[in-house]
Amino acid sequence: MFGIFKSKQKAADDDFKKSLSLFAEFFSARVQFLNSTQSKELAETVFSVYLERNPDEVGQSVPEFYFDAMVGNIIEAMNQGALDKFTGLSMWKQANRFLLAHSDFNDRVVKACMDNWQSLLLHKGVDRMNFDIP
Repeated sequence: MFGIFKSKQKAADDDFKKSLSLFAEFFSARVQFLNSTQSKELAETVFSVYLERNPDEVGQSVPEFYFDAMVGNIIEAMNQGALDKFTGLSMWKQANRFLLAHSDFNDRVVKACMDNWQSLLLHKGVDRMNFDIP
C-alpha cells in the first residue's frame, strides 16, 4: 500500500520538476535579470521548497512556487542592501510585463508576491508613478 503511494508521489514530483524546468526556461527567456545559471539555481531551490512544502501549499502551481521563491530572494537581497531600489524596480517591471503578457500564470500567490515586492519598493522610496500598472 505504501509503495503505491510513494510511486504516485514520485511521479507527481517528477512531473512538477519537468514543469518547473520548462517554466523557468520560459520565464528567464523573457526577462533580462536572470541568466541560465541563475534560472537553474532558482529552479533547484524551488524544487527543494516544493519537496518540503507545508500542507497549505499542496496544490500550488509551478508559477506560484517559482514566484514565491524568486520574489522572496529579491526582497531579502533588497532588505540586506545587496540590491538597490532602482534595480529592484527594473526587475519588478520586467516580471510584471511578463505576467501581463501571460496572464494565465498570474494567480493568487503570484499576485501576492508581486504586491509584496511592490510594497517594499514603495517603502524604499520608489514613486508610485514608476509602476506600469494597467
